[in-house]
Amino acid sequence: MKRLDLTLAAQPLAQTLLALAGNSVARRALAVELLVSQVRWNALVNLLQACLQDMGADAVRALLIPQGGTPLLYRASRCPAATVDTLDALQRLGGLLHDDAEAAALARQPAEWERDTFPTTKPTLQHWLNTGLSWAVGSGDLARVAWWVRWGADLHYQDAAGCNAIQAASTTAMLDWLLAQGVPTDGKRRWDGHVSNTLARNGNYAALRCLAHHGADLSDLGWTPLHRLVALGSAPDLAQALNGPEQAAWRAQLGAGDGWGRTPAMHAAQQGVVEKLVLLRDAGADLQVPWRDYPLMHWILESGEPEALRWWLAQPGVELEAPMGSLSDTPLLAAVEQDALPMATLLLESGADPHRYNNNRGCPMNSARSRAMLELLVAHGGQVEHLGRDGTRLWLGQPLWDEREPGWLVTCTPDEFRHHHTPRPGRHNGEDVTTAFLVAMIESGESAYGAGEAFGLNRSFSDTPWQHIWNADRFGQSLTGLPDGRWVQIGGEHEDGYDPDFFIYADVIVHTPPSEPGGAWDRRVFAYPEDVFPPTDSHTATLVDGRIIVIGCLGYPAHRRPGETPVYALDTNTFQFQRLECMGTAPGWLHKHQAQLVAPGVVEVWGGERCTGANQWQAVPGRWRLDLARLQWQAAEG
Repeated sequence: MKRLDLTLAAQPLAQTLLALAGNSVARRALAVELLVSQVRWNALVNLLQACLQDMGADAVRALLIPQGGTPLLYRASRCPAATVDTLDALQRLGGLLHDDAEAAALARQPAEWERDTFPTTKPTLQHWLNTGLSWAVGSGDLARVAWWVRWGADLHYQDAAGCNAIQAASTTAMLDWLLAQGVPTDGKRRWDGHVSNTLARNGNYAALRCLAHHGADLSDLGWTPLHRLVALGSAPDLAQALNGPEQAAWRAQLGAGDGWGRTPAMHAAQQGVVEKLVLLRDAGADLQVPWRDYPLMHWILESGEPEALRWWLAQPGVELEAPMGSLSDTPLLAAVEQDALPMATLLLESGADPHRYNNNRGCPMNSARSRAMLELLVAHGGQVEHLGRDGTRLWLGQPLWDEREPGWLVTCTPDEFRHHHTPRPGRHNGEDVTTAFLVAMIESGESAYGAGEAFGLNRSFSDTPWQHIWNADRFGQSLTGLPDGRWVQIGGEHEDGYDPDFFIYADVIVHTPPSEPGGAWDRRVFAYPEDVFPPTDSHTATLVDGRIIVIGCLGYPAHRRPGETPVYALDTNTFQFQRLECMGTAPGWLHKHQAQLVAPGVVEVWGGERCTGANQWQAVPGRWRLDLARLQWQAAEG
């Protein structure tokens, strides 16, 4: 099976994808999605030019401006890898609308509840152009903003929802330019108010200074003079005020809250300026006063300034794991969610726990949004057992659950889908069943439903039997690292039991990382007869002397055997399974437990639940040890 080489030059890549897509408009749309997700804009233009020759302008226009979807011109307007030349090419291919009727016909139709709840702007050509302008403003590229203005976008627009170009600005330079053009700042969105409110909440003080410089009204912020001085002034200015002849008046404002309830010290912390924090503290400000459920640590983390964090951690009484917010996030969890590598590094070096969970089962290891953050956590003792579904996908070079890339499905032909989409048992122990379809599903992260839609598989809830579609979008799937760098996933379930796509897998996916940065992962799938390895989920998988020991399972109700504990050994050389018949007093039919190698050839399990009868469960008591040399279970002492 030959993998698609995304490093090909633009023209060969476009030709390869056209050959894979064939004459199907839907499959060519997948090819478009793949190229956009991989930011291969030149290849995309080549592909669309070829489509124009054999499909005609109307079909290409449908690819450029999908019904109810995001136009390619919008996406190129914000993407750092695109340029004005990209916009010109897409426009020449038909990417611009011409009139109000087209805008209305191609607009997404809001649901009834949306129409009754939110203000809507009539889909006109002008509104369509203004929206494209907002995407360009978000890129920070003046050339792309000018491109949209040239085609008729109104730099001074404001829609029914209170949105305008100012609110789309992502850089201070863009904001300064817009203000210099006279773009109004009085737009007020229902979810975050005026632009000054948004900037203040986000701690964008450079942009707030820019607004103030242009004379914008900041009265909505509810600032006292001290708030304004801390937010917009310098440390020497603050020192002069707090220690000058009018110091009493200034110091009287130290504990005042602004319109959002924040004190001046919180603004200093969100800027990450230690000099201001020291001045405020020495003047009498109480730095331990929380904002709602958030200590000052929250605002220092928001600043992204490691030196401010280093200073704060050195202060008396500061807790490294102090809970923050209603979910009791740890500071490390907050830094991880912000993908703030320098802040996370400092916290980890200070001893922060990468496995500490909040009240919503979130922990640093399962909340990372980048591979670099995961590598940092693992380097400081983070264990892959805590990765969770999204963390596992990041670790294995796959898109996150909410960033699926269905375009990968174009690498599988309709015939390959037809022959290989149904999950099946292996014909023998460890049969390599890898196909283009299975690899495409792994790379895309697509669900069974999404794949069925992409390949036009007609399914009805009344179908008997149900047409299951193999996919890698699973819960309860284990991940085990091998010494040679490969990663092994075992079993898992797709969807919940009430969904017709619910399925528990009895397969193994082996991921081999690329040999060089930017290369492709190798993915292999192995299947098993059910009497060799049954459908398995919510188990543990522990590497012991070249074998992965799989313990426990939730499984289908009919497969559960209360009192028994299923144990299997996977040979990491042959990828063949062996069922281990164990003796002694076992912990029972357990799942969602934990396991650890505690001595040579001895695995200890604890936690989770065990089945005691039909739909009857109880917490697994105590700890249990399996001696693999003797295949003997026993309760662990103590």
